[in-house]
Amino acid sequence: MFRIRRIYDNTLHINKEAVVQVQAILKQQFPGLTRDEIEALPFPIRDQQLPGLGNARSFLV
Repeated sequence: MFRIRRIYDNTLHINKEAVVQVQAILKQQFPGLTRDEIEALPFPIRDQQLPGLGNARSFLV
């Protein structure tokens, strides 16, 4: 089971853990993503921007 919640930054320990979980899900469910794309996930959260999507306010966790 999963829950959806907002991740505003990746500075808190609980948010860092959530990002690691999301990266693991992405790696498992989307084998077409490169390692670099998966590892880059925390940066849009910190910068609040996703290319082509504008503000990044929430992620699936």
